[in-house]
Amino acid sequence: MLLFENETKNRRFKDVANKLLNNCFLIKSRDQDDYLFVKMNLDKFSEYFDVIGFELRIYETNNVIHLYNANGIGRQRLSKYESIILLLLRKLYIKKKKELSENIDIRITWEDLAEQYAMLKIAQKPNIDRQLRSSTLKMLRRYNLIDVFGADKLDETQIEIFPTILFALPSSDIETIFSMTEEKIRNLQGGDTDGEEDSD
Repeated sequence: MLLFENETKNRRFKDVANKLLNNCFLIKSRDQDDYLFVKMNLDKFSEYFDVIGFELRIYETNNVIHLYNANGIGRQRLSKYESIILLLLRKLYIKKKKELSENIDIRITWEDLAEQYAMLKIAQKPNIDRQLRSSTLKMLRRYNLIDVFGADKLDETQIEIFPTILFALPSSDIETIFSMTEEKIRNLQGGDTDGEEDSD
């Protein structure tokens, strides 16, 4: 399937399309060339993804491009604890975003996240163990939701939270997201199973 007369552009289209399929998100601040390439060729990308059942969503305010599938294809299944960590990160992002300038990257320490989790007092898993920490951070990083710095040392680990965290689960405005996030955390806090939840 050739979309451009220029073979270099066809290869570029293929690479960016695969990146979206693998990572779900493009962020202008991190993927500027790919982000702009999609916007300049939006009709071609939208037509291509529509054929395979996906929708491109562009959130201009947050400079995010999201590859979305309403039928659940390609969604990551999260355990209860992974869902809680994701929701806590989103809550921390929203809180920091309200406090800081729009142009400042949102970073937290691992200790910030671990303290928020411990405050939930989950009897079955009161703290985030090394295995859960490693697998969850790796998964969230893969989907362009966070980046991790100093991951080999707990006390030096920093997590940069990307605006994509707002769109990893269904959402609307910031205030609604914040209240929904707290409600979801309360719901997941109870029970003694590792129930799974969808994420886009």
